Amino acid sequence: TARQRWQPTPMQLQILENIFDQGNGTPSKQRIKEITAELSHHGQISETNVYNWFQNRRARSKRKQ
Repeated sequence: TARQRWQPTPMQLQILENIFDQGNGTPSKQRIKEITAELSHHGQISETNVYNWFQNRRARSKRKQ
């Protein structure tokens, strides 16, 4: 498809992983807004990207156990 799949920058990924490691699943709507605002300094990103990343990341960590 023509639509480019969102790919986090290494910096965005590092921040997302750090937040994920602090635990409790998918962040609240408000927290996602804050995370998106911070990550937008490091490249293109939307709240949907952040939300989906946490959903996918949690699914991956469940599979790994």
